[in-house]
Amino acid sequence: MNPLAIADLPYFTFDDSDDDSCLANVSMSDIDRYIFLIGGSITALTTLFLLIGSIRFKELRKQPGDLIIGIAASDFILSIHWITLAIWRDKINEHGFCTIVGTFGTLAGINEFLYNSAFSIYLISILRNALKQAKIPQIRFHIFNFLFSLVDIVHLLSKQEIGKTLAGTCSLKSKCHLSFLSYFGPCLALCYCLLGLFTYFYIKKNTPKCAHAHNKRTQFLNYYLKYNIVCTIIYFAIALCNFLVTFLTYKNIDKDIPKYEWINSVFNVTKLCSPLVLSFIRFNDPTIKTYWLRTIFFWRKDYTAPNQEPLIEGEIGQNEQAQSVNKDFVFNELSLKRRIELVYTILSCALYANQLPITRRNSITAQTSDKESKNPYKHRKVFLIEDENIKNDLPDVKQELEQRGFNILPGSLKVYSPEVYNQIVNQDRDYLDIAESLDFKFNKEQIEDASGPGGGKSGEFFFFSRDKKLILKTVPETEMDMIRKTLERLQQHFEHNPHSLISKIYGTYTYENTDLGLRFHFILMKNICGFPSKFVERAYDMKGSRYDREVLKGQQIDSKKQLKGMILKDVDFEKYEQKLYLHPDLRKAFVDQIKRDSEFFRSVNLIDYSFMVFVVNKKEAAEEIDPANDFTAKSQLGSMANINEPGLYYNMGIIDYLQPFNLQKRMERFLKRLKKLDRSLDTSSQHPEYYSDRFIKFIEGLVLSESDGNKSSGDESTNTVSEQIHVI
Repeated sequence: MNPLAIADLPYFTFDDSDDDSCLANVSMSDIDRYIFLIGGSITALTTLFLLIGSIRFKELRKQPGDLIIGIAASDFILSIHWITLAIWRDKINEHGFCTIVGTFGTLAGINEFLYNSAFSIYLISILRNALKQAKIPQIRFHIFNFLFSLVDIVHLLSKQEIGKTLAGTCSLKSKCHLSFLSYFGPCLALCYCLLGLFTYFYIKKNTPKCAHAHNKRTQFLNYYLKYNIVCTIIYFAIALCNFLVTFLTYKNIDKDIPKYEWINSVFNVTKLCSPLVLSFIRFNDPTIKTYWLRTIFFWRKDYTAPNQEPLIEGEIGQNEQAQSVNKDFVFNELSLKRRIELVYTILSCALYANQLPITRRNSITAQTSDKESKNPYKHRKVFLIEDENIKNDLPDVKQELEQRGFNILPGSLKVYSPEVYNQIVNQDRDYLDIAESLDFKFNKEQIEDASGPGGGKSGEFFFFSRDKKLILKTVPETEMDMIRKTLERLQQHFEHNPHSLISKIYGTYTYENTDLGLRFHFILMKNICGFPSKFVERAYDMKGSRYDREVLKGQQIDSKKQLKGMILKDVDFEKYEQKLYLHPDLRKAFVDQIKRDSEFFRSVNLIDYSFMVFVVNKKEAAEEIDPANDFTAKSQLGSMANINEPGLYYNMGIIDYLQPFNLQKRMERFLKRLKKLDRSLDTSSQHPEYYSDRFIKFIEGLVLSESDGNKSSGDESTNTVSEQIHVI
């Protein structure tokens, strides 16, 4: 890190006095001048090539590449700043010249401080939130960075705080008196030292120790941790020099200041070392090094750095390694290994929890012992998830992990209301075997997919089992609390409505590792789609609202085949499907069940649930999948034929139903209405009663024709079908 404007902050003061007579004899020494001229030129050249490379190669702009580019851009401006000061040293005492040059130097320094801080935060967050692939929002962060720096510079200029410093350069103006703010800069530098040290030790502790990650871990420690620790050392040196210059200068304010010129030289050299040394460290990253050399040798299109190897295993063949270039950063690959390790850990937790009836109970470490322990809906058990326990209780799982070179991250597993969820699982036992669905041997591809950067809009982690029967997903704590709060009534609803369209939850868990600061709430639930994506022709996520519920707004679609692979919304459905073309004898039974499900959500104060429709080509699927294994067909209302398109079926259900109508949702509705200046704006966030009524009317409009709506409740055929469905 390299906050060179911040380095001059010890002289910052809000005193309105313009007294700077003590700076009259302060000047840049000949040594400093040549250091700035030579060192600044080298830094300017190296950073310029990196910037040109980032324009040519989009791979260098991928996060965290954009942060490194921000640092490099700041380094480049600072280098020009120093070269300018060295060439026109005699003009430093001119107020106008020093103000202009100092403004650019200060602006670059502030930006570099922000970008380097963001880089440290990025390294921490990407490991801490590996399952969610947390990122610093690129566009918003860069906009914030620019605006913050601009406002800061305008403020400093308005206060006339940019000018000559005690180091003989132009940046934040020094004054001839000492104040509390004189030490603000070095204190800020020391704060970054603490951040840098925390980053270093956190990453060393949290990088995965599995065999697959060993080489990546070594590479990362060689490149990015070296960068981090050098930043910290340079920051500390800058802070120390600041303290010395400030203390000695103001202590001897009436004496000859030039006698302390050697300290200024050390201070200036320290500042210059920052971008110079860090530039060379950056180019030790094989990714940056290769693109840098390709930028220099631009006429050689296939140029690759000598002995360059790809940093992503399996991405290219052995014969292509010498000609190929890695398209990702070392740390991103390292975080991928951590993510895979976490996926294995979460899957092991789910397998462990669902084999409790047959496993040994010596792993139990705690159990609720208060009054709630007799209430199965408040019951929870706590287990240790450790290698020894997995080896004893799930030997096949342990053996499979060892073969793949991964470890389980030890921690504790809370299993909530296991007896209740066992009853819910037993309702589907004729086609559901959780241990089989989550078996590692058959889910290798799914584990790799779950380890990628994808996820829902909420950023939560999703795992889809190979047989498409189960989904394992993380949920926020508010949703976990809501599940536990409503579980009893939800189970009763399932008992009274065996053909409910609410997607069933088969288990709720919390995994925690206090040493690594990891805590995940996750649930195991039914996958209402039930088929691989290649057999899904269209998919719709609908809430019954029209506001902001269109994916293909302004796009021309000539064929429904173009909709494949998309998750569309309410307005899109009205455009391209118009109706759910169900068999007339099933329509009323379907709508009646939707009413009961929605009214249940209303009774427990839940909103924001979605009606999910997958248009599945079961005719094509039958060529690869035995129809006898189609578990969705066992749901009388959850999978129904499209009578207008033979071979297509609607696999349907209600998902994402754990959001209470709370203050956050009220504020969301208020802000959306305020943004559109429309008090009656029909957003998705509404009172449970209104949301339920709107949802039911929307589904009725998709299913019932006018003739269906006019049928009396005594219609014999409809009632007969409805009765049959409830009996099955």
